Amino acid sequence: MKFLLAAVAAAAMLIGVGTAQAQTNSGPLNGVYVGANLGSNFQNNSSVSMGLTVGHQFHKNLAAELTYDHVRYRARAGHDDGQMIMGNLVAGHKMGAFTPYALVGVGVGWNAAGQKGPGTTTALYNVGAGMRVSITSNVDLDARYRYVGPFEGDRKNNSHMITAGAVYRF
Repeated sequence: MKFLLAAVAAAAMLIGVGTAQAQTNSGPLNGVYVGANLGSNFQNNSSVSMGLTVGHQFHKNLAAELTYDHVRYRARAGHDDGQMIMGNLVAGHKMGAFTPYALVGVGVGWNAAGQKGPGTTTALYNVGAGMRVSITSNVDLDARYRYVGPFEGDRKNNSHMITAGAVYRF
């Protein structure tokens, strides 16, 4: 828990430090965006994560997004897949081409994502931080870290997700 608070505090400091810097990108501040990512999910054993994002930037520093992640866990007896859908609130501040941000969200996981047992769905939360880099006025590269855990259950079902991807803003 201390690590989570430290990560959120660090992201908040980055956002605060950038408030005095000028914005140089002439791209849209508001609007819909879509993205895709690839990464790893560290939950006891390494695994591969692929995801999609749909969001809406409704203020220059605030967005809401819906994410879908498919995680392929490496189990001792083969592979076990899990999926999760999360609704996130994302707060960030543009500093030139860079946008550091913090996120928090809730959602649901199934098929091994945060589950207590086979055939169950689990309410999940996630907190994290990331960095977007503007490539063009509509395309950003995105790297993020998320700590994901079930609201109820054992800490062994918590995971650390690190992903990198691209975002297209309409």
